[in-house]
Amino acid sequence: MRLRTFAFNAGLYSFIPFLQKLIGLLTVPVMTSILNPEEYGVILVIANTLNILTFVLNMGLDSALTIHFCQAEKKEEKASIASTVLFFRLATYLPLVMAVTLLAGYVEDALFPDHNASAAVQISIMGFFLVMLANHFGIILRCLELHKLRFYLTLAQVILQPAVTLYLVLQQDWRMEAVYMGTLLSNAVVLPWFLYYVRDYLWARLSPPEFKSMMRYGLPLIPAGLAFAAVQHTSGFFIQNFVSLGAAGLYTAAFSYASLLGILTAGFTRIWAPYAQNRFQEPGMGERFAQIHRLYCGILFLGTAFLALFSAEVIHVLMGEKFHDAYFFAPLIVTAQAVYTMADFFALGIDIKRQTKHRMWIGIIYSMIFLALAFPGTKLFGVTGLVICQILAYVVLGLLLQRVSHRLHPLPYDWKAVSSVWAIGIPLYMAGGLLEPSWAYVGIKAGLFAACCLLIIVFGLIRRNEIGTLFDMLIPLSLRKKAL
Repeated sequence: MRLRTFAFNAGLYSFIPFLQKLIGLLTVPVMTSILNPEEYGVILVIANTLNILTFVLNMGLDSALTIHFCQAEKKEEKASIASTVLFFRLATYLPLVMAVTLLAGYVEDALFPDHNASAAVQISIMGFFLVMLANHFGIILRCLELHKLRFYLTLAQVILQPAVTLYLVLQQDWRMEAVYMGTLLSNAVVLPWFLYYVRDYLWARLSPPEFKSMMRYGLPLIPAGLAFAAVQHTSGFFIQNFVSLGAAGLYTAAFSYASLLGILTAGFTRIWAPYAQNRFQEPGMGERFAQIHRLYCGILFLGTAFLALFSAEVIHVLMGEKFHDAYFFAPLIVTAQAVYTMADFFALGIDIKRQTKHRMWIGIIYSMIFLALAFPGTKLFGVTGLVICQILAYVVLGLLLQRVSHRLHPLPYDWKAVSSVWAIGIPLYMAGGLLEPSWAYVGIKAGLFAACCLLIIVFGLIRRNEIGTLFDMLIPLSLRKKAL
């Protein structure tokens, strides 16, 4: 696969989060005018809880399925691997879904004693199950490199979800339950299509030896996943207990804005693992991986800088006065997301050599550092202190992962140039991002963004002859042809 083909496929996946975020931006004024910060706080706590459950129940099988499926040579072996993982997931997810659905009232009393959230809990756990199935089938399509097919199926789900949510909010007077019903119904519609296209890989014989091999690969990822959950998905609990549920709602609003960074990262992250696993033994791929790393870090920096600099204006316009103070957290949150992606996605040596035990002890170390800092940090400095603790933990994660990965399978990543750009650029865009929303400051922010663009050119993260490749990565060729 040429770099342009890689960029094109990454562009397909990037378009989905772009559309999601565009729809999200258009629906934010509606949702924030109906829901209050406390309800957004409830949404955050439910989301954090489901994310933690995902890491526990997956048992590292997403990564294990990708590695084993891609490296299996025969179709029968691939089908056996996929079927075995699916059987295990059904056996673990279904009992939990049924228990939570029946005991939703007790869950509500434990987490939200002052809010009527039992319906939201029931609908969210059922949607959680369908999302798991769609994700499993999507991994199979990715490993088969049927990227266009997965793109169209995901596109249908992305369009249906907000349509259902808005209908329930505007026409049926639903509140936060509508968010989860949109997820539930949209996934229910596209799942039969997923089933049809991966049917040859679902009903094969189960393979206990392959499952044991996958568990040996995946089990060490459970502590690593829980470590990430401890850093990324405990924010709602920390803020709710040490600040307020309203502050958790502001954090949710800022996080939803910061997640616009996913427009840049999602396409890459979905195609990178199959691309690297299928080609790491080909000659010259070390230099190709280093080039992709450099380009990705450069694009990521520009996206982070742009979102941080103009967060105040966007949040003020779209979310209104109730969520105005969320802009203060957005530059830090988007920085945390960027640091994590750079830390985690390029630790190829660990994955290629199947040495996931290293992710276990590294995960324990950086999560313990985060928890040790987060309790006093959140108590003393609120949401700002919590996010700074996340950034510090992700820096530790990156240092440890890259050191171990390089020892196992050396790759010529240019971390010196990447680190220089970020070390100089973060103070630049943070200074502009924390300015109050005002048209008087837009010119200053534009100048700071221009300085950030100059940085990636000066340090060579993006070169002139690579502009066409970047254009393919950001705007898929098929979409440009339609536009023309």
